[in-house]
Amino acid sequence: MARVILHVDLNAFFASAMQIKYPDLIGKPIAVCSNSRGSVVTTASYEARQFGVRSAMPLAIARQKCPELEVVGVDFEWFHDLSEKFVKILKSYTPLVEKASIDECYLDVSTQIMKYQKPLNLVVEIQQNIYKTLGLQCSIGLAPNKFLAKMASDMKKPMGITILRKREIEQKLWPLPVGEMIYVGKKTAERLRKANILTIGQLANADIMDLVPLLGNQAYTTQQRALGEDNEEVIVDHDIKSISASQSLFESIMEYDEVSTLIKTLVDDIAEKCQKNRVSGKTLTLSMKLEDGSNLTKSVRNEDGYATNDELYQQAMLLFDRVDEQEPIKFISISLMNLKEQEYDEIYDLFTVNKINQVDDIISTANRLLGKNLLKRATKMGDDSVNGNSNS
Repeated sequence: MARVILHVDLNAFFASAMQIKYPDLIGKPIAVCSNSRGSVVTTASYEARQFGVRSAMPLAIARQKCPELEVVGVDFEWFHDLSEKFVKILKSYTPLVEKASIDECYLDVSTQIMKYQKPLNLVVEIQQNIYKTLGLQCSIGLAPNKFLAKMASDMKKPMGITILRKREIEQKLWPLPVGEMIYVGKKTAERLRKANILTIGQLANADIMDLVPLLGNQAYTTQQRALGEDNEEVIVDHDIKSISASQSLFESIMEYDEVSTLIKTLVDDIAEKCQKNRVSGKTLTLSMKLEDGSNLTKSVRNEDGYATNDELYQQAMLLFDRVDEQEPIKFISISLMNLKEQEYDEIYDLFTVNKINQVDDIISTANRLLGKNLLKRATKMGDDSVNGNSNS
């Protein structure tokens, strides 16, 4: 039976999430900026993008391009809450769901799609369910493998649905500039262009021996993807052997504050999973894919284990500080391995400040026990209002 893979990508997730939290911002051009990043745009709504506002753009320039720009802070707890609900909706259709990042997932619906008279009906149903339930727009790519599904979901945004069959790659995929191919960074694309390989089709039909000097050990895999071939499975963790979070980046980043903000998002996701499963991990690994196609990995080990937001963030940033490369980053993954059960009483430690419990974790635990998000850091109290608008 042929595989049917979906890639579901939430459109302008951070900006859309803040528009949902603050309905007065719906339809307005907004920029989401983290306090720790100062005046650098984290992400922009589609309304702001029409003015040329982009992520990683200095806020001063963004305001010049869009004088009516509304600026809102980052709310990681809100983002994670929406992300979990997003994944839960997808798992209601199939257990074969791989969370690629906070705002994108792969689904294997090879069996489920047979129940629908038209394959597109399932895709439309998923898209509409996410929008009606969460208020989030998404683009969905349907294809026989993960690579083509991801490429397809990028073709129509926002709220797009694209089917990409292997027999259609010559028409839909090959005419695209080689730089639009996922996993091909700016510098790699530039090397290919200098070798007169300008499109994905030219990459697909190039002599493999000509590609090796340009792509190194990724030459064969990259060309196979350009040909529409990708055997990577949708990975589902049934038995938790590790906890990880990752983010593919549409636009490369390299500024320290940008990386710091992204790492904070990822470790918050991991810490939440640690708490839910009552585990810690002895080995923390930071992996990055750079724009030139190279990969970097750094790890640290602690026999007592890592689990809390603060210690995960601190150790992940220390790992990043050990990286000497200055290449822009296309992908970041953080993994916590060698898991073990936590050996402390949750209620007792709620009121005992030690190396396991930090402020964020005490607040998170208390809110979970109370069943409501009643407690938060004093420094985050300002996030409850935007431009004078209260959430109450």
